[in-house]
Amino acid sequence: MGLLRRQVYVWQFPIRFFHWVNAVAITVLFLTGMYIGHPIFVSPGEAVRNFFVGNVRYWHGIFAYVFTANMLFRLYWYWVGNEYSKFRFWKKDFWQDVVATFKYYTFLAPEHTVKVGHNALAQLMYLIFIWISSLFMILTGFAMRGGSNPNGIVQTLFGWVVVNFRGEYQVRNLHHLVAWGYAIFLLSHLYMVIRQELLDDDGTISAMVSGYKFMICSDALEEETQERLLKE
Repeated sequence: MGLLRRQVYVWQFPIRFFHWVNAVAITVLFLTGMYIGHPIFVSPGEAVRNFFVGNVRYWHGIFAYVFTANMLFRLYWYWVGNEYSKFRFWKKDFWQDVVATFKYYTFLAPEHTVKVGHNALAQLMYLIFIWISSLFMILTGFAMRGGSNPNGIVQTLFGWVVVNFRGEYQVRNLHHLVAWGYAIFLLSHLYMVIRQELLDDDGTISAMVSGYKFMICSDALEEETQERLLKE
């Protein structure tokens, strides 16, 4: 007997919009940022006619504003969105679920608690890499950008970051280092999403397009369990 499933509307359109804009913005920022740090194409001639690095820096700045606006939009939707758009790190069972889910994804446990939205481990990764790291990248990024116009509003708002980190050189090194955290997050995120899709068959991947996941009905699960016990 196959288990009955029902559709659950989990990811509202604003959450899906944020997800894909964030994915594009982070990808562009990472690639352009790595190039700015280590340019591999050097064009001969006057800089006014060979402004490749300058153009890369320009698009890095454009997507930095897109990324920042998108993060502010997500922060707003945390308050007005449905229950699946919220994270609750302060609850005791959250941290218990983090440990249990970590064991499941590292093959230390055969089962895990099925969550309709993000599981606790995914939420913790979002807290570290999407919120805390992003805040750091926004502050340090705009702090470096403000240096090109000492009297501008960006320098006024973010100049204190350079002072507190004892110079732009240190800020640049830390900005570059934390950027690699997004690569780690991407690999971990893809592993968890694909594993969830294959083992639970709940539409985890397609849900970020349609908004719907597929969950096993509790009554169908109970019926399946009873039937299996009778056969034994």
